[in-house]
Amino acid sequence: MGGLRATGPWRAKFAAALTALVLIAAADAAVDGWTLEVLEPAGAGSAAREGGELQLSSGQELRLRCEGPERPRWLFPFAEEGEVDEPLLPDVEEQSPRAAAAGGAPARWAATLHLPNASYYHTGAYACVRHADPPDSLEPPKHLVDIYVYVADPEFPWVRAGVVTTWAMQHEEAVLDCRPNNRSLHVKLLNNLDEEVDAARWDPRRGFLLGPELTARFGDVSGTYTCVAEGGGGRGGRAEAARELLVLLLVSPRSTNLAPPRVHPVNALPHAVLGKDMELQCYATVMAHVLFSMEWLVPANSTAKEEGRLNATNATVHFDAMGSRIGSTNLTIVNVTENDAGAYTCLLNDHSKKAANTTFLLEVRDANVSFIDVNIPSPEALHQRVGLLQTATWTLEVVTYPTSPTISWFTPAGSPLTAVSAAKFQLRKLERGKGLELTLSVLDVELSDRGTYALKINTGAEEKTVNLTLTVRAAPLVQLQAPPEPWPLGATRKVSCTAIGSPLPTVRWAWHPCPGLLRNCAPDDANYKTVWLRANSSGFITCRAANELDDSVNDTVSLQVTDMPGARTLEAWGPEPEPAVEGDDLRLWCGALRENHTDWPHWRRSELWDDKRFQMTRSNMSLSLRSQLRINPASVADSGSYLCFLDELEETTVEYKLDVKPQRNVFPRDVNMNNTVWMANTRDKLTLRCNFDGLPRPTISWFKDSEPFALPLGGEQFRLQDGNKTLVIGFVTEADQGEYRCRAANRVHSEERWVRVQLLNRKGITGGMVALIVVLVVLLLTVVPLFLFVYKDWKRRRMLISGLHHFAEGQPDVLNPELPADEQAELLPYDRKWEFPRERLKLGKQLGAGAFGVVLKAEAQGIVEGEEVTTVAVKMVKRTANFSYLKALASELKIMVHLGRHLNVVNLLGACTGNIQRQELLVIVEYCRFGNLHNYLLRHREGFVDQVDPRTGAVDAAIGADRLARADSFSRCGPGGRVKYASLSFSGSSDTTGGSDAGSEAGAPCPVGPVDYRAAAAAAAAAAAAAGGGTSVCIDSAGHETISMSPAGDEAGLTSNGSAQPLWRSNYRGDYRGVRLICTRDLLCWAYQVARGMQYLARRKVLHGDLAARNILLADGNIVKICDFGLAKSMYKSDNYKKKGDGPLPVKWMALESIRDGVFSTQSDVWSFGIVLWELFSLAQTPYPGMEADERLYNKLQDGYRMERPPYATQDLYRVMLRCWEANPVRRPPFDELADGLGAFLEESVRNHYLDLNNAYIDMNEQWQRDGATDYLGMLGAPDYSNLVAPREDDDPDYINSLPGVLPPSPSANSGYLLMRGGAPLPGSGSTPATPRSAEVFSPRPGSGAQVFTFAGPRAPAAAAATTPASAAPAAEQPAPPTALDNPGYTSRPAVITPSADNYVNMPQHKMAAAAAEAAAAEAAAAAAAGTANGSPAFCGTADAFSNPGYVSGAALGLGQPAGHHAFA
Repeated sequence: MGGLRATGPWRAKFAAALTALVLIAAADAAVDGWTLEVLEPAGAGSAAREGGELQLSSGQELRLRCEGPERPRWLFPFAEEGEVDEPLLPDVEEQSPRAAAAGGAPARWAATLHLPNASYYHTGAYACVRHADPPDSLEPPKHLVDIYVYVADPEFPWVRAGVVTTWAMQHEEAVLDCRPNNRSLHVKLLNNLDEEVDAARWDPRRGFLLGPELTARFGDVSGTYTCVAEGGGGRGGRAEAARELLVLLLVSPRSTNLAPPRVHPVNALPHAVLGKDMELQCYATVMAHVLFSMEWLVPANSTAKEEGRLNATNATVHFDAMGSRIGSTNLTIVNVTENDAGAYTCLLNDHSKKAANTTFLLEVRDANVSFIDVNIPSPEALHQRVGLLQTATWTLEVVTYPTSPTISWFTPAGSPLTAVSAAKFQLRKLERGKGLELTLSVLDVELSDRGTYALKINTGAEEKTVNLTLTVRAAPLVQLQAPPEPWPLGATRKVSCTAIGSPLPTVRWAWHPCPGLLRNCAPDDANYKTVWLRANSSGFITCRAANELDDSVNDTVSLQVTDMPGARTLEAWGPEPEPAVEGDDLRLWCGALRENHTDWPHWRRSELWDDKRFQMTRSNMSLSLRSQLRINPASVADSGSYLCFLDELEETTVEYKLDVKPQRNVFPRDVNMNNTVWMANTRDKLTLRCNFDGLPRPTISWFKDSEPFALPLGGEQFRLQDGNKTLVIGFVTEADQGEYRCRAANRVHSEERWVRVQLLNRKGITGGMVALIVVLVVLLLTVVPLFLFVYKDWKRRRMLISGLHHFAEGQPDVLNPELPADEQAELLPYDRKWEFPRERLKLGKQLGAGAFGVVLKAEAQGIVEGEEVTTVAVKMVKRTANFSYLKALASELKIMVHLGRHLNVVNLLGACTGNIQRQELLVIVEYCRFGNLHNYLLRHREGFVDQVDPRTGAVDAAIGADRLARADSFSRCGPGGRVKYASLSFSGSSDTTGGSDAGSEAGAPCPVGPVDYRAAAAAAAAAAAAAGGGTSVCIDSAGHETISMSPAGDEAGLTSNGSAQPLWRSNYRGDYRGVRLICTRDLLCWAYQVARGMQYLARRKVLHGDLAARNILLADGNIVKICDFGLAKSMYKSDNYKKKGDGPLPVKWMALESIRDGVFSTQSDVWSFGIVLWELFSLAQTPYPGMEADERLYNKLQDGYRMERPPYATQDLYRVMLRCWEANPVRRPPFDELADGLGAFLEESVRNHYLDLNNAYIDMNEQWQRDGATDYLGMLGAPDYSNLVAPREDDDPDYINSLPGVLPPSPSANSGYLLMRGGAPLPGSGSTPATPRSAEVFSPRPGSGAQVFTFAGPRAPAAAAATTPASAAPAAEQPAPPTALDNPGYTSRPAVITPSADNYVNMPQHKMAAAAAEAAAAEAAAAAAAGTANGSPAFCGTADAFSNPGYVSGAALGLGQPAGHHAFA
């Protein structure tokens, strides 16, 4: 930056004082080859050598010569300004360097200083310095050689004349310039009391020196001093009077702080106008004793200084009423240009070397362009934090041009403030200069007033919105909920605490166990960081909430723990053993909790005192007092009621009813052992059941061959089950033959059963069998290795051909950090922790299918921790599909593996890659039972509730509230509960699970209560099946009904627009019944979630490439998830796709640069997001309705045409769409801004709900990083437009696929897709079908004159067309392919686009390219069959992406790179 300096009066004084500082050096001494010689007066050389001084008399001549190896420059003393009328300056003459000496010595320079008539003021140091040293540097140059010269004046003994003023700084050395011009003089210093100052140190070359210890007392040291010269002659008259020199010393105290200056424009406009003058003023306020300077710094790109258009005034100083010094300086820019925009800085420096500055950012505007400027002092000024019943006030300054604005204020709910009671809000508008001062005040603030208020300023040509945030500070409120008491000892219970307040309070838990037998114990501050308590002792638990307003709000509940069964403080239980049988030794217990009772409990029954069979004992347990009643032996007559009571409370009793059953013999209940011989084959499984019953219950014993049978240790050949009642022999061997016997016995009776096991096929091994076994072993040893070798070679060839031979390990060492993930996904490694056992995956019905892919509903066992079976979706490639689609799915899998997890992205659950060489790759993802948003909106159009108020144009949640209440959101239908998050339990992953519990807001279309959005499908399907086909009924949590008037079943035929999907798409349809009402707030919720999901993909540097409503799935809980990211780009650059030319592309969703230049980036995803918003708020209408995806649409977009506002969107939402459709990609808003902006349309509770749901995913991502996983995506380049992420293409110059064929019928008026297929002219044109369409090749390059889309022109007469030979068709112009925005790494090539009846385009293949591809395929197939000498197979036209990291592959759009570009360099 350039600089302009405005100097105060103190700077000249300081400069003068600095020149008096001299360094003493020996004259004529050589310093690095430098010499100083005294030429005049003659004979003075020897005198000069004594101490480096020279004494002259006034009027004498002085001539000095300096010589050295470099060009020299002289420094010499001069009179101070105003002390001498016409001071004489010495002459300096430079001599050219002398030639080098014969001995090779370097050349030497010389300079001679000549003073013909020396005077007293010439006294001082004469120094020789290097000419190269800057003369205006703040640091004095180094003296190479110097000499101090005295010029004595008999009538005046001093060097300085008049009153000498000296400035000094507190705590620094002060110099009183009393230098004599005669070295023989003696000088003394007197203060203002004529007392000699002994503390001053004398230096004849500098004067009197006062040390820092003296200047520390700056008030005492400052004042007038007198220097008195004695000796040296010159008495009488003027000479006598001149022997005294008056010196004024001013010592400035150090400044403590320096406030930054203030900069503002002199006129009212905060900006400069082109062609007008602009004046800035900088003013500063300092304390009265502070000396300062002010300086301007201007932008480096400004040419005003060089052109003489920049004027800065010197700093002016005045004092205000408080005694402070105020300095100001103005900077004027004449005839402002665009280059004058930038940062203008005002620098303030004081005498203590402190500095402060303020920068003013100057904007330059055109007077003919309107603007709205809002002066916001700071971002904090927009956020008010007030307490309850206080007043919040915002004041803003608004400047608009050229018209006066319309001002509108809105509440956080979106209601205009003009319609709100004036008792709550006050609005004020005042004119200030050329602008307005706007003030909003919220009176008697309550918690319900918090939120974001909006100020909208509209000039007709422009509108601007300023958001003002109000945070209400309130002390916490806390409520504690605990399960019913008492708790069983050792059980774990959850205690929940709800705390509200602002700022959000923190929660601490305190637990206090009750010691001993205290009945009333108070909680203390023992802090436990969990709300899950294990019941070990009774006590109190306290939840304490605190924020900065109050830290003592708490709620306490008592928790009572019992070691007795039941929940009463006095309890009776038993018997033992159970059931009670006559003859048993029975025990009954009666217990009382020690915390509630101090007396022992007793049993009461009249027989207890008379019968010796009854015995009572007491036991003192840790938590209870118990009495045991023992009945030995028990009889049936003992049945009846027994009372448990306490002495202290005899009226409190517990009745226990005892039932003693009579004894019963052992009898068989389920026995298959029939005392016979069982014949079995070797390896048979045998089950021996010996299930006997009786009272008391019998014990079962097992014997083999009359010996007690014991299970062998280890192995599973023998198992005892069902309480020892069943013996299972897993596989019978010869050693297992024999008799198996079981015995069932109680004290009354016993019974036995047996079976004898014999083998049927027991034979000896013959010699022939031995020979056969040997032959088989030899064959196995020979054939098996050969088979394994052939199988591995076949597997290797299959993997090489498919490009997946490094699928698992990848090649991360050759990843190019400059390229995004979609360009090199195949190089990423596959993490085996995602591998899921195929046998635990049960495939179900088909959810959707494309030409090459299919999505199935499936059940996976144990894929989610805590769930036995989870409903999932499985993506796979059809076995008949080309390997390029398998590679695309593998690339998508790898991106999902390294992507991490997010609520609004379809997350990976697992994969089955074991048979990938057989073209079997199963990608297991989350199941979203409501299918894609496009189909869902089509199905629910009739039930849409438009909540946009036609009067205000804003969303009003009250509209349709009754209707929505009668048919609540579908999230209420089906199972609720916590959201379950997938963890890799099947592979031993340490991923955690989490959930979120929250209440559900009644009637809210965007639910605030989390639900299980994966596992709810089964219950919903069962409810639908129970209702039957046709009209189905769903009962929600409030008892309301939602009626389905559409046919039951899978939405067959209900595709995105009734036309074919891209070949790699699977058209994921819903799997549900019933139709519910949707409303505008649902659409806002979905839009916000899609923005959040795309925000996560952009942060993870992942490109989607085909964002549309058909690729957004809807799950339970009103949660939307983005799917199929990273897949479209793989298909665009698929070599197979380019050759076949039959894959549609979503042109109506593609950004201009993607169609024109083949550039796919995060910014092109933003364009597609704008189309998604249009789809949502038009309820799934086809984009650009009534327009074909042809050249006319492309040209209209190029000319600035954009779709009209959809019928159900507000103006604010439409402005968001228009920003997404900016022609310049870099001007489109990022997804961070889109997510925040769309979130502002929703209530804070709704936003927080979705943020809370995502917290569990954030925790899993953090755990993944803590586990040491390598973040490969973070190492790669972002798919930003600046990197020009374009699909690559082969080096074939025939980059347009134009196969001859029959042109499909002209599309309908509602078509939104293009089928880019070459072929014959339209039917009826007269041309033969064999006529090639290559003449229709175009270039979209601006100015080329070619069409962006090629169409059959006006139909020629049939006869004329028929007479035109095919060979006479004009060749298409092929302009030189331009680089994509001057990036030599990418080449933009055009695409031929012809209309079709769907919303996609097909990319035809040029005839020559087809022939070349066929030839290359034949040659590669022959090479693959023959193999190579080093074992590396040949491929069909595709380079090995791993062995050659610089390969270039073709792009589906015909857009690619030059041959020399390395995609993975």
